[in-house]
Amino acid sequence: MLNDLLADLPQTPGPLALRSAGTVHIVDPADVVYVKSIGRKVLVRLSDTRVLESYAALAELEQQLPASFVRCHKSYLANMEHVVQASADGLVMDCDEAVPISQRQYRTVRDALR
Repeated sequence: MLNDLLADLPQTPGPLALRSAGTVHIVDPADVVYVKSIGRKVLVRLSDTRVLESYAALAELEQQLPASFVRCHKSYLANMEHVVQASADGLVMDCDEAVPISQRQYRTVRDALR
């Protein structure tokens, strides 16, 4: 019974552990601007201008990240906390980089911005 009650509590995502170039980086999800998947690798763009490259599945990271992250394209997760401008073509992040929005994900992104 206690386990059932604990399972119903909202889970706060903890820090991400990303292995990059032989080093494990502990990253606060709030510092992640977006995640881009290229083949079997992901590029994690951080707010301090670093880009970490790691072997991981985008779907796996999506499960570990908080609800502020939205799949805006089959190859991208965007942190809605870092969006400064949005259009049908894409999102402009606070690091002045653009992240695309696919037609399939447009409605999901639009709803997340409301």
